[in-house]
Amino acid sequence: MRLSLPFSVIFLCALCFSQGNSNPNKNNKNTKPQSSVTRTESNQESAHSATVSSPPSQSSTDTKQQHYEQSTDDRIYRVDVLSEPTSGWTKAYVFITAGIGFAGLITVAILWRQTNIARDAANAALTNAQAVLNTERAWILTDLEWPNPIITYGMEYFTLRCDIVCINAGRTPAWISEKRIGIFKGKEPFPRYPPLDKTQIVFAGVEPLTVTGKSILKDAEASHPGVLEQHTAEEGALVVIFGSVTYRDIHDLRHTTTFGYKLNAERTRLTRLVGYPEWNKND
Repeated sequence: MRLSLPFSVIFLCALCFSQGNSNPNKNNKNTKPQSSVTRTESNQESAHSATVSSPPSQSSTDTKQQHYEQSTDDRIYRVDVLSEPTSGWTKAYVFITAGIGFAGLITVAILWRQTNIARDAANAALTNAQAVLNTERAWILTDLEWPNPIITYGMEYFTLRCDIVCINAGRTPAWISEKRIGIFKGKEPFPRYPPLDKTQIVFAGVEPLTVTGKSILKDAEASHPGVLEQHTAEEGALVVIFGSVTYRDIHDLRHTTTFGYKLNAERTRLTRLVGYPEWNKND
């Protein structure tokens, strides 16, 4: 309905314009395009007089041939084409076509705007659905405890034994499938993501965890090659105990929680690693 009004106005204007220009063409209604061809031949009478009753000679024959060629070269053709003036209907068609093109551009703009609105609405609906799933799913929080701060030294490696504590802070149960732990030593800055491929698997199976439930894996062993004394003696060197816990929720979605703790200089306490969010992340 919005587009029909502009079309009607454009068509009425074009119709009035065509009727105003139709009178000049009444007298020329039956007039057809005319053409005139004028041919001028120079020295035509000379060519006619060249033919006499006397016997032809060689010189007269040459003169006639030369004169005929000259007459042929001097021919001039002129063609005049008188075309009929453009009618008012043609101009009306031009205006109507321009109006249709303008209406098409308006339609494309409206469709583009409606598409963006629909896309934003779909994104908002997806975000709301994800928020509902997050509120109803399981959330596993992991802590690392070191009740007996003992470090075992071997010939080529050192080992720490810690307790991995898991708590379900969500609203639905969870099923733990894997637990990993390892040791990373080096200077800062650390990598953005923890090298979980260098950790050891200390649990693999299915462990259900109810809402507000708690699971403790005692004496999880983490080893690393090298001598701890030489490494900690270096300036700015740190030893980090890190790992991950993998579990599934009621929607059968897989999640991973990471944890990272650094060993103090006296090697008697573990504190949460800060400044590296990917090392302590609840997915």
